[in-house]
Amino acid sequence: MRRPLAVLLLLAACHAISAAPVGSESLARDLAAAAAFFPRSEGSSAEAGLLAHVSARLAEAGIAATRFDFGESSEGYSYSSCLSARIEGRLPDTLIVVAPLNHPDGAAPGASGDLNAALALELLRRSRERVPAVSLTVLFLGAEYGDGEGYPMGSALFLRDYQPTQRTAVLYLALGTGSSPVLVRASGRGVGSPGWLVARSTAALADAGVQYRLSAGELVVDRLGLGERQSIIEPWLKSGIPAVALEDSGEPSAAPAADQGAALAGFLDRFLALSDDGLEDEWDNHYLPITAGGRTLVAGEAIWVSVAAGLLALLLLFSLVFVRGLKKYARALARTGWALLPLLGLGVAALVAVTLGLEGLLALRAFPTLWTWRPGVFLAAKLAAASLLALAAVLPLARLGFERHASLLSAAALLLLLVDVLVVLAIDVSLTFPFLWAFCWVFMASRAHRRTTKFILFFPSALLIVAGFAEALTSPSLPLARFLLFSRWWGNLLIAVLALPFLLFLMRIGLALPGPAGRRGSSRRVLGVLAIALPAAAAAGLGAWAA
Repeated sequence: MRRPLAVLLLLAACHAISAAPVGSESLARDLAAAAAFFPRSEGSSAEAGLLAHVSARLAEAGIAATRFDFGESSEGYSYSSCLSARIEGRLPDTLIVVAPLNHPDGAAPGASGDLNAALALELLRRSRERVPAVSLTVLFLGAEYGDGEGYPMGSALFLRDYQPTQRTAVLYLALGTGSSPVLVRASGRGVGSPGWLVARSTAALADAGVQYRLSAGELVVDRLGLGERQSIIEPWLKSGIPAVALEDSGEPSAAPAADQGAALAGFLDRFLALSDDGLEDEWDNHYLPITAGGRTLVAGEAIWVSVAAGLLALLLLFSLVFVRGLKKYARALARTGWALLPLLGLGVAALVAVTLGLEGLLALRAFPTLWTWRPGVFLAAKLAAASLLALAAVLPLARLGFERHASLLSAAALLLLLVDVLVVLAIDVSLTFPFLWAFCWVFMASRAHRRTTKFILFFPSALLIVAGFAEALTSPSLPLARFLLFSRWWGNLLIAVLALPFLLFLMRIGLALPGPAGRRGSSRRVLGVLAIALPAAAAAGLGAWAA
């Protein structure tokens, strides 16, 4: 009894060992063949050669394929051709995997996307051997990269006559070298992929051991229509088809190319495994991906609505329990709330003055696009210089004892942050998190009694808002940067409204205005000097860098 069992186990082990290299060898063979067809510019003989290789490999595997071209295209003409192969799954839901045949101009050998066609062929072979749950359509598209608004032309050609009747999703393989970490792109100008597809794609990457990077800032910027660059999946998203692309991140690779190819093939297998119950048709655009420890949590609209509703409910409960404190804040706002308007006007005036200074600096340098090289640096310097002007102008308020109106300053800071939360809630519920974060920290700081405790609790309040803008500007989002840097009224008003609650609370704890003489006054004067010296140094540094 033991001997037959041992023989069966040995045969199973030999089969498992022999099966793995076959896939690896097939992938390596296709990768080498694709690399031989270089350069693959649009309509070139090398692009046609790769398409012929794909057709031959599909014929070897017994997979039917349909060829189509731009002969009757109304969007534009190209000498390129495309190929479509389909494998029916157990469910009518369809996963479309796209592999471009050509590559961007200037791509170097080994960085021209050879891996994309090889991975697509490997996926078809494996799906032919074991039928997947969802149906599979693999597209090998020519004329995907080029100059002009008509690109990607292959995607546009397919979408012209494609009307899905079942749930559909797209995985676009837009890798150059395929080096680790890969970039997960889930948005285009004004559109974003649904949260479920981002969650499933990142989970499959993590399970397959593929390191990835997903920019939440870029996703939000694109979703709000503030991005400038067209993404490769934009035509799919604008056609109402969920899509995610894998691209090179540009970061140094941590894995050999051979290992990365096998891992990416495992990613495609894992994605199909996670789709055993089919695809989804929910399109939640109000989500925020949070990546930590190599995993991504996609916090959707329901989570943020629950958090915002819970916070507002706690705030209402607090106001009902501590009625005396609420009435105190209300009286302070009713009695001296008018003083907030001059402060807001002062902030806007300082920002407008610095905006004019930036315009003058660029004109003096005769380099009007200098700011596009480092938009984040210019914005930081603008805020620093505006803070310097505002602090210099606000010093006379110390003589009026403005900081002694503690209730007004705390109440106004909390009220303005609450208004920010409600306004952002109406725009995009997922963007309320940084403002909810700030509101909670400022609220806790307002309940503390010691000044040191207030400062410790206040310090983290603006971190997420600043980090969000920094992430958005490193995408880079030039429309957003242009609005914040050079919009004299609306852009500066937005900055002033966002900054005013934090300025008010700094005044509340005595760090924005000089204090009375004495030991405490001396320490606060040191802080005042630093508050003026640091913005001045930042502004001077920008001037030196621009020169």
